[in-house]
Amino acid sequence: MRWKAFHFLSPTTPANKKTFGLKSKNCPPSVKEMRAFEEGMITIIKNIEYKDVKCQFQQDLKKDISFSK
Repeated sequence: MRWKAFHFLSPTTPANKKTFGLKSKNCPPSVKEMRAFEEGMITIIKNIEYKDVKCQFQQDLKKDISFSK
């Protein structure tokens, strides 16, 4: 998304570089307009919590698997 934002905010004519079909190893520049969005996404990802929820069907499957071993 950084490359897309960078090219949208500063449109220039792209230079015809010969990469021979390979992807560039250049990192996208930081875009100050996206900083708050990126920090918010990182916060959301860090705060993910999982619950151990098992329904009766999953419990039955676990029993069936343990009997077959």
